[in-house]
Amino acid sequence: MAMAEALAKTKLKNVKMGSKDAIDSFFSEIITEDESLLCSKFRRSVASASGSQFRFKSIINILYQVRNDTVHGTKFWEFHLADEKDVEEGMTLMTWGYLGPRGRKRKEIVELTLTFQDLVDIFVRTGLENIHSVLKK
Repeated sequence: MAMAEALAKTKLKNVKMGSKDAIDSFFSEIITEDESLLCSKFRRSVASASGSQFRFKSIINILYQVRNDTVHGTKFWEFHLADEKDVEEGMTLMTWGYLGPRGRKRKEIVELTLTFQDLVDIFVRTGLENIHSVLKK
């Protein structure tokens, strides 16, 4: 997430923006296949009353909250990525994500099949799309 923020701020060097706006700008360049991939790998728990599908923006908000928790030294250890071997065997990881406005965040139980390598690959491709968007201008 720090790379996404830095790249977006570099891309838009004359625009003053906060961390969240920078990350949103970074992910505005995500390719459709990667957006679909992220959405397919994040699910709300069956116990949730909100339905099983997360919106793409909600997934980015969860990842942004993990970034905040890590940078500011709070409960970053509550979120985990799935293990590749477990995913290959059809297992789903249960983890936590936070959604909602500042001061009123609610804990969401997340069923996750996103691996570290999946996330790295998505960030690399989206980073390249961000660079490509600058070069097109």
